[in-house]
Amino acid sequence: GTFIVVLLNILFGILGIRVARRKKDDVNVRTLKEVLMTTPPSTAEDSIYGRPKILDTSVIIDGRILDLLQTGFIEGKIIIPDFVRHIADSADSLKRQRGRRGLDILNEIQKQLAVPVEIQSFHPGQQMEVDSMLLKMADSMDAFVVTNDFNLNKVAEFQGVRVLNINELSNAVKPVVLPGEEM
Repeated sequence: GTFIVVLLNILFGILGIRVARRKKDDVNVRTLKEVLMTTPPSTAEDSIYGRPKILDTSVIIDGRILDLLQTGFIEGKIIIPDFVRHIADSADSLKRQRGRRGLDILNEIQKQLAVPVEIQSFHPGQQMEVDSMLLKMADSMDAFVVTNDFNLNKVAEFQGVRVLNINELSNAVKPVVLPGEEM
């Protein structure tokens, strides 16, 4: 029994040294010392993990965001831009109906969830379309944009804004099925 314990300690020691040598460039010693030496005073903001998430109109109207927030996959403060709240002001009856459904979902998010939801105003100075204002707001706040709009995803990628795409998440969690496999 003692021989196995000694052998495992040596084996894991060698493995630890090899991993440390490979990852030595990834670890900044100065930053590690600062983190270990100083403990910032805890505030209410520290209990909210993750970067803020700004919701796009497409994700609000889609409705799956409520289910995602309930499961806890998305953490951090949820920000709803004030210009997104105008989704129910359309001349087209179908768009108006979908916009009202989106507003109902926003109300449910605010009522049901323990996730902090905040409605913020953002005025960039010049007249812009909604997608551009959304990306500018996310860039200025260092936040993620939550969307399921493919075009907005590509524009955000080009501008360097981080995006959480609901459709990509949906495709990622689908089970892999091989041809000929029974379901």
